[in-house]
Amino acid sequence: MRMSRNLVRILFPLFLLGLLTACDNSAAPDSITHVIPDAGSTGGKLLKEFCSACHGAPRPASHKADEWQNIVLRMQNHRIKKAYKPLSETEMQDLVSYLQKHSAL
Repeated sequence: MRMSRNLVRILFPLFLLGLLTACDNSAAPDSITHVIPDAGSTGGKLLKEFCSACHGAPRPASHKADEWQNIVLRMQNHRIKKAYKPLSETEMQDLVSYLQKHSAL
């Protein structure tokens, strides 16, 4: 019984540290740049900024070009429901064009 309490005292803080580390997003922008083609472009920056607010930035090649318009509109609605800043009309067009350019044709 005593040994199990000591084990819990040792392992529980390590478990908490693991949880905190897993939830840390500080490395996310650097780790996604290899996924985002032309990451420095306007579309690449929009993808990182807006999509990463709710989830990881999607790979542009994960969908066909003709699917991205509806996906971006759907995500815009989610942003509005969550009270995030919506993309402007120009930002939406830039993002969709970028995603279509790098899509899985």
